[in-house]
Amino acid sequence: MHRESDISRDIGEPKILIRKTSEMPADRKNNPFFDAEIFASAETPEDVYLPDHDEAISFSIAAHEIGHLVAEGKRHDTSIDNYEAVLAEEQRAWEKGWQYIEKYLAEYFDQAELTEIRTTFEKIKDIMLQATVASKDLYLESGSMDEKNDEEYDDIVRKRRVEFFEQGKGVVVKELFEKVKKCGNKKKPNWDKLVTIVTKAIKDILKDNKNQSKSV
Repeated sequence: MHRESDISRDIGEPKILIRKTSEMPADRKNNPFFDAEIFASAETPEDVYLPDHDEAISFSIAAHEIGHLVAEGKRHDTSIDNYEAVLAEEQRAWEKGWQYIEKYLAEYFDQAELTEIRTTFEKIKDIMLQATVASKDLYLESGSMDEKNDEEYDDIVRKRRVEFFEQGKGVVVKELFEKVKKCGNKKKPNWDKLVTIVTKAIKDILKDNKNQSKSV
């Protein structure tokens, strides 16, 4: 986890790069929470990683990740010493992201397929929010990281994650991840279709972010 960056800056033609979770750098895979089938990241539009094991799971996780790119209501105070902010941001991302991706899903899937993906999304959202709640012990006392630089912060986060699992507190989280993996539709996603849909959704997000920044 890193301190949130400001993604609402005024930019020109958006550069969007979406890659597979399996292509993540080794240092980012070296995370006790990493699971190639469901792990994803969208810290910036140029740095998006999505899983490609199951179609319904991929679109559900993608919706959540791009929700973090939405500027409206974004929490910029998420950190290892602010659990409440992290939980609020996770909830917001699940709600916001789906709004952007759903309209494009309707262009590429029939009603039955869309219903299946929407149902999977709701199931996964509930389970993953349970996982966020179950990880509360990972977080430190509010304000305890205020004087830390980025290198110190990252080092503490890595150690906290390892300790969280070594102490057995991560068992519930892992169990919830396994539940997520059982929610899929057992179809290998069409990667080009996934990238096309997510790219369109991100472009809409960036456009809305730009308009919002102008109105502030």
